[in-house]
Amino acid sequence: MKQKSTAWLLWLFLGVFGAHKFYTGNFISAITKLFTANWFFIGLFIDIFSINNDVDAANFRAIQQARMMKGMME
Repeated sequence: MKQKSTAWLLWLFLGVFGAHKFYTGNFISAITKLFTANWFFIGLFIDIFSINNDVDAANFRAIQQARMMKGMME
């Protein structure tokens, strides 16, 4: 499970490189941020409103994947 506190710390210290997006599995967004420096930091401001949702979505995907794998093993 992903932690919101970890995502926020990554955003705070490495957000310009998209580290928080890599952490939550949003690879296309992360690569875009990595190569554009977050559109001159505008992306960092926008991410303030999406980090919690990104972590929740990553955790939901992990739970769904675990349930699917459990169902395949039964």
